[in-house]
Amino acid sequence: MVQSGEPRPKNRWLKPLKIADQWTDDDVLKNYRLTNDYRVVNSMTKPKAGTMPFQATIFQNLREMKAMGVFDLPKYFW
Repeated sequence: MVQSGEPRPKNRWLKPLKIADQWTDDDVLKNYRLTNDYRVVNSMTKPKAGTMPFQATIFQNLREMKAMGVFDLPKYFW
């Protein structure tokens, strides 16, 4: 894959995966989980300009509207 140019190892957002031990309750079975340290990535991102309004404020503004839409709240943040 490297020869085909698919992965970009010089990407500034690319961080290596780390393998961490994960013990079970009986300490007999040892599992592994993939982890990543996002502190460097988080330091490069820009914060958003504002915060999301409260749900009561949103509904209060919608009460005076003449048209109504449909909100898919379970997938609101995706």
